[in-house]
Amino acid sequence: MRSTWIPSRGLVTFAGRTALAAALGLLCAILAGLHEPHWAAWTVVSLALPARGDSLLKSLDRALGTAVGAPVGVLVVLVAHGNAPLLVGLLAVWLAACVYAGASLRNYRAYGAVLAGYSAVIIAMSLSGDSAQLFEVGKDRCVGVLVGITCGLLVIDFSRESVHGGLAVRRIRHAISAACAWSADRLAGLPRPRAIDGTGPQRLRRQLSDILALDGAVLSAAAESPALWTRTGSLRGVVSALLSLLVVSRGIERNFEAAASQGNAISDEIGEIVVEASVLLRSIAHQLRGDSATECEKTAVFFAQLRALRATLSSARAKTVIERRRIDLVSALLGAAEGALRVSARLTGDDESRDALAESYPAPVYTRDRTYAVAAALRAAIALLLAGTVWMNTGWQGGPLFVAFTAIAIALFSIRPNPRHTAVHFLASGAVGMGAALVFCVTVAPHIAHPAGIVLAEGGIVFLAIVLSSLLSNRFWASGFCLVFLVVADPAAIAHTTASVVSGNATGVLAGSALAAFAFHLAPSPGFESRRGKRRLVGIADTIGTLIASPLGRRTAITHHEWQSRSIDALVRIALPAASAEEVDECMSWIEIGSELLELKNGLRIAAGALSPTTQKALDQLLSDLRDIEPHAWHARLIAADAELHQTWHADQTVLAIRARIAEIASLLKHVTAAGIAPAQ
Repeated sequence: MRSTWIPSRGLVTFAGRTALAAALGLLCAILAGLHEPHWAAWTVVSLALPARGDSLLKSLDRALGTAVGAPVGVLVVLVAHGNAPLLVGLLAVWLAACVYAGASLRNYRAYGAVLAGYSAVIIAMSLSGDSAQLFEVGKDRCVGVLVGITCGLLVIDFSRESVHGGLAVRRIRHAISAACAWSADRLAGLPRPRAIDGTGPQRLRRQLSDILALDGAVLSAAAESPALWTRTGSLRGVVSALLSLLVVSRGIERNFEAAASQGNAISDEIGEIVVEASVLLRSIAHQLRGDSATECEKTAVFFAQLRALRATLSSARAKTVIERRRIDLVSALLGAAEGALRVSARLTGDDESRDALAESYPAPVYTRDRTYAVAAALRAAIALLLAGTVWMNTGWQGGPLFVAFTAIAIALFSIRPNPRHTAVHFLASGAVGMGAALVFCVTVAPHIAHPAGIVLAEGGIVFLAIVLSSLLSNRFWASGFCLVFLVVADPAAIAHTTASVVSGNATGVLAGSALAAFAFHLAPSPGFESRRGKRRLVGIADTIGTLIASPLGRRTAITHHEWQSRSIDALVRIALPAASAEEVDECMSWIEIGSELLELKNGLRIAAGALSPTTQKALDQLLSDLRDIEPHAWHARLIAADAELHQTWHADQTVLAIRARIAEIASLLKHVTAAGIAPAQ
């Protein structure tokens, strides 16, 4: 058994590739005579990601962010014209605008936005006392970033492992596999496994979070394969399909419980179909976990089996509401699995002919938390103003780096999922990097005459940092360590400055990181964050009334997926850290209520011509009444509507399906009645 402290071959290769590219970038920047050549090496480290597509996307956004931020930095210095307070004020405004944009965007576009903000600060503070070489510094910053990007991509292209790539595709396949395996267990009637902490059954929160992140994996896969560029929109639908798969699995669990508690036996015919569906989903999950050479053949078989099962379900005749509900849930589950499997087939190059009756899953819609974006922008501006005030009033030699690193840290923290946790680790790794840089400058650098020797030595330290941080299961430590180390131990700086100047620069770097970390722990407070998250839970429930008020239309089915993805994203990204397990469960119930309402409306639109006048009138009156009353009072009206429909054509499968959905909504409303999360009355 391999020890956890022995690095794997893949880790050593990745670290060696990154260190080689960083050393190459640093050497090229020195030979080109660039100001502060360490930015070329740091660009390589920041773009060092396991997935080649991620590196390409981040490279593009880093280049765009630098191309926007560098001219702004030059322009701000020219406008300030030696007025330090005006300079700091303009930089604070620009940084706030970029942080607001970054907090409102997702994936690497957010990174590019905040990078444009702190790039301007870096350039403005590089020669704060001498603007004669300002244009030269701005040009060198852009060239340094481009040199780093070029070196990183060249090393990736010439490495043996980059030929295979496909990490993003494997990530998507494994997520589909996990969702199918989970759903197969629910169809088999198996209880949820215990949570890792042993507090209760396993929750869906981790899977939901991983699925929402697949949007970035799709973009990464498309970046690796130009043939997928035109399909990106449809490929992103895998997020909507997998979210539906997990949400429907919750309905499956409730259906099994209802059938057991009410003594409603399911017919053998339907029971056999459910067993077949469970076995099929388990086979799909197993296949997607491997890299079989018969992938295309197996996929074609899976599609045929999925469609055959759905055709069998569509012709099945239910006798009870519980039975009809199970048929509809299993059919929806298989439809979502087919939609996800279709994306997997396209990613692997299988030209699968799409079924005309298959449901289309749109790209997900994500929530935008403008409150957080404004708070992040204000926090960044205030922190930069405070750092600038300290620099102006003290004349500190390390002040420019203090201001620059305050901007870098507070901008990068704002787009991280857990900024407080990130701030602590960045500060700790930066402190270690500062210590290593000082030791290197005092003990190693004086004994190396040629810059190439210093470059090789720093490349070796980057290699060790990546390996050790990965063995510690915290790769972010490598990022913080390398950034501080490369800035403080810049070959151009240590060759022309004294040890005291290097020490002052190191202190400025660490002080800027500490100020940014302190800002995130100070404002907003954890109590305010908790209240904001819980308000977001209530906000999700508040939107239920708007769903029933919207008119029937062809976009109702698409609206269902859009609303579901946006609500789950708000739950996972904003409300989840501050909410209890019970509150999360109640919020998921409200999300399911909204999804069921939209599905009910879509079903009524499709079945409009097949319903009897009496049934159509009863359903129209139900929707009208639901628009006029508050959601907390819907339960009684839904129960009355179900009783009324029971008197008309109770054996009709369309009416039975509508009754099953109405009963499901009523059951969910009953479940959330005693909870603290409810729509505003």
